[in-house]
Amino acid sequence: MRRYFALWYAARFIGKPYLWGGDDPVGGFDCSGFISEICRAFGIISVHARYSAAGLFDHLMKNKFRLLPGPERGCLVFWRSRQGVVSHVELAISKKYAIGAFGGDSTTDGLEDAMEANAFVGVRPIKRWATGQLHYVRIF
Repeated sequence: MRRYFALWYAARFIGKPYLWGGDDPVGGFDCSGFISEICRAFGIISVHARYSAAGLFDHLMKNKFRLLPGPERGCLVFWRSRQGVVSHVELAISKKYAIGAFGGDSTTDGLEDAMEANAFVGVRPIKRWATGQLHYVRIF
């Protein structure tokens, strides 16, 4: 049941702008700020915790959250680069789709930048980048 409330909560932010370093439901999110907001709301991480995608992945692994062989509703999807760095995270809403903050980068620091880059919280297919690896972590 908790998983469905988390998915509902995440869906409330669709259309919020991408903001580099953002973890604010009013001002906007980057990928880890968006996922951290969901994790804080459901007691998975401390309300004071601030993580990058890599930091969140490391925290979950240290706290014995379980890796899954593939995506499932309510798991986190982490993208790892060819260099081995976790660089992005989203929340799976099904085996094929995830919700996340995407489209921006370190230069996306305001609404105008987000609009220009079409960078917002949204839903998209879960796809492996050309050079990278996916990890799926059950949190609910």
